[in-house]
Amino acid sequence: MLAYAGRLTDLSQALDFLILRIGRLWPLHATVAIFFLALMLVKSGIVRLGVSSANPASVTPDLLAQVGRDLIFLNAFVNPSWLTMNFPAWSINSEFWGHMLCSAFSALLLFLFAQQGRSR
Repeated sequence: MLAYAGRLTDLSQALDFLILRIGRLWPLHATVAIFFLALMLVKSGIVRLGVSSANPASVTPDLLAQVGRDLIFLNAFVNPSWLTMNFPAWSINSEFWGHMLCSAFSALLLFLFAQQGRSR
């Protein structure tokens, strides 16, 4: 809060902050999620070819739902599991939603202070 207190003085700056956070976190997060999905599909193909006897990954509605949760930063909150494709991403998910909540709260405070200043 102290690092941004002087820079977030109106709603447009709070929105810019949110956009910058999304732009910083989501592209790498999505790339890793897609990489893990591709890795699972390759593993499944290798098992189906008989090269390996490991348990194959199946493309099921559950897997597709997990990819969707991963891509929108929800895998830390909706059915968290060690079986997720990229379990360490829970920390990025938590950071993302922490930024969103703090930014929304800051925007609300800025709005309320602006309204209070107008009523004087």
